[in-house]
Amino acid sequence: MNIFDDLYLLFQPIVNTESTMDFNEFEILLRTHETNSFPESLFTRLMNDEGLYINYLDWFHKEIKKNMDAFPKYNFSLNLFPNQITKEATWKFLNELKSYSSQIMIEITEHIKPFQKQVDHMNNQIDMESYLIKMRGLGYQVALDDISTGQNNLEFVLNNIEHIDTMKFTLTAFMDAQMEDVKDFIYAWKHVAMRHGKRFIVEGVENEEISKRLSDSGFTYQQGYYWPFIKDMC
Repeated sequence: MNIFDDLYLLFQPIVNTESTMDFNEFEILLRTHETNSFPESLFTRLMNDEGLYINYLDWFHKEIKKNMDAFPKYNFSLNLFPNQITKEATWKFLNELKSYSSQIMIEITEHIKPFQKQVDHMNNQIDMESYLIKMRGLGYQVALDDISTGQNNLEFVLNNIEHIDTMKFTLTAFMDAQMEDVKDFIYAWKHVAMRHGKRFIVEGVENEEISKRLSDSGFTYQQGYYWPFIKDMC
């Protein structure tokens, strides 16, 4: 069996609660049928096997192109780990997709666990600027994912803020904390985003109560399990 036969894509809506709530923007999430979760072990193999990684990008390209052709008025965001950005195959993939770049936002997300200890934060910050400029030069919007956690800390965000369009704060990392303890940090990040003219999205919204509390506090761009995932959109 082809190892990619076990993979599928989920589409999670990114919602503006001030709008009519029609879904027209989605984050593309990679999943495996075996676990219904992100295939971390396979992705670790991909990062260490250039040929396998190229084959994965070919599969991924076909899958997302199919959806963008079917829904030209929808916008999609896709995640890239920092170690993907340094690979020549990734840039070939992004160049091949650039005719769709007006529909795509690239999210710079956290390293998967096997690679987290290999990150040199300072070098990563220095290198990232040129990569972000290159992405935007191809016409893509760019988001920094999971701000305030891991490498995407305040220093990293401020060093690269001129080259991004969106900041995403996730509640998932703070599930065991009280909302009142987290709220001040969300406000602070939103003020940074507003000061620099960036869109601000809160992820990890799991129920109506949290969504309403966020909306009432002015956090209208939201994403999370409260809204249904869509599988096999085409």
